[in-house]
Amino acid sequence: METAERIRKVNPSLPVARQDARLRELNYGNWEGMFLKEIEAAYPELYKAHKNEPAFFQAPGGETFGDLKDRFLSFLVGVSRIDNANCLVVTHGGLIRVALLALTMKGLSELNNSPPIREASISALQWTDGNWILLEYNNAKHLDGFPT
Repeated sequence: METAERIRKVNPSLPVARQDARLRELNYGNWEGMFLKEIEAAYPELYKAHKNEPAFFQAPGGETFGDLKDRFLSFLVGVSRIDNANCLVVTHGGLIRVALLALTMKGLSELNNSPPIREASISALQWTDGNWILLEYNNAKHLDGFPT
């Protein structure tokens, strides 16, 4: 929400930001608030699965990357029902990576092969003839000169 409000300060014509739980990052359940070293020590096999096989991973009390994909697709269905509307979505890198796989019809097994998302990068989609088209992905040209 903070990022959305910062964008709105520069572009005051944008509508007021509103939260949508479907755009949250993956819920890591019992791992939330833990350091990676703590997770690795307490859950060595699950930690290895998270790193090596994210498509099959689920932290105790958390959700799967499939759940994350389903949330995103649910959000897109709602957005696609709004005729001729532009929508600025501010979300997290993990969700963007999963979204790209869903939109390009690739499986979650490809998650480790998808490029990292630069913070504050721009990806753009267009709804055309009943399909989402990826126009731009992970564009960070506006950040040239800023540290990575």
